[in-house]
Amino acid sequence: MDVHTNKRSSKKIIDLFSSLLYHLPFLCIGLGIKYFYSVANNEQLNFILYPTHLLVEMWTGSQGIFEAEKGYVFSLLGICIDKSCAGLNFWVIAFLSGGFAWAMRNPRLKGLPFYLLFLLCITFLITIFTNSSRIFIAVISLKTFPNLARLTWFHEALGTFVFINALLLFYLGISYFINKVQFYRLNLKS
Repeated sequence: MDVHTNKRSSKKIIDLFSSLLYHLPFLCIGLGIKYFYSVANNEQLNFILYPTHLLVEMWTGSQGIFEAEKGYVFSLLGICIDKSCAGLNFWVIAFLSGGFAWAMRNPRLKGLPFYLLFLLCITFLITIFTNSSRIFIAVISLKTFPNLARLTWFHEALGTFVFINALLLFYLGISYFINKVQFYRLNLKS
């Protein structure tokens, strides 16, 4: 009986260690992005601000001009896309959510580098689309409800609504993808 207890406790320790090893890369990347964001300026965040501004330009038909201190200024719309509008917090949350979704269904280290790269890319693209959508909805709100849209709480509530719904859809989508991958693997083994 004592031998079985030792085997079970050894397995629990190994499982815990494996789980920590699995989550560590996700946490390190997430913390790295957060640190970078805390020290970066508009020019250093141009990799995410530029594509966001392009989508906003396409959807609104208004041109944004980059100014290092202000970010992308849309003078006709009366908005500015800068560091605070970059969407990096959303990117980190989406990335970590996808990492934990994968860990809950497939806590193996095999395939982890591929999944990390895939998740970084897909969450980056989703962040750009979601953030651009949030800004576009804010522009429409500003035109439709000028008095309400200028209030800080309305702007923040609108952003929260868009980001939470996007995170929910992303999580459902990534869970579906993970289930399909597992189903495919099981059918290959049969």
